[in-house]
Amino acid sequence: MARFGGKKERLETTIPTSSMADIAFLLLIFFMVTTVFIRFRPDVPPELPEAEAVQGLQNKRHVTNLWIAPDGAIQIDSLSGVPLDKLAPLMLSKIRRNPRLIVLIKSDESTSYGRVSDVIEELRRAEALRITFAATPEGI
Repeated sequence: MARFGGKKERLETTIPTSSMADIAFLLLIFFMVTTVFIRFRPDVPPELPEAEAVQGLQNKRHVTNLWIAPDGAIQIDSLSGVPLDKLAPLMLSKIRRNPRLIVLIKSDESTSYGRVSDVIEELRRAEALRITFAATPEGI
């Protein structure tokens, strides 16, 4: 009997990887450029009161934003609807994670001072001693 086909040669297939690093680098640059960083905004943006002098914060990495709406609703960064009695434990845990934390209070002009005072008292209970208020310069 005769054999058909005899010896078969195996073809080796290789994928060229010389440009793989270039492609990965270009994809990395593409995603870095097209990524949109979302900043948390309050549900109801406050109309800030005017101030005679305004000084900007140098290091925003250690800042947490606390918004107080005209109706008294409290929002901390992305957490909206924070009750007043839960404010101190929440801020205490944030301060324990970052002792250099600065609390930036953004309150509406029409928010009652009593509500702002209550929030400041809760921050004192949480040992948040680095508090600042957001304001707009006079005439803007």
